[in-house]
Amino acid sequence: MPFVVIDRNEDRVEHAIKSGMLAVAADASHDDTLRDLGIGRAKGLIATLANDADNLFLILSPRH
Repeated sequence: MPFVVIDRNEDRVEHAIKSGMLAVAADASHDDTLRDLGIGRAKGLIATLANDADNLFLILSPRH
């Protein structure tokens, strides 16, 4: 299944790209980032942000 990694840390993004993944250096907690990357077409979502509140926001925001 195709997926994209979104991370603010450019080193982690670079590592993901070198490992063959599609990755973007951006902030997943911003609605614009999610829309720009096509969250509306996503069949699933894995949220692994730093805290539960941010993860909840990430999971609920595409439903708006």
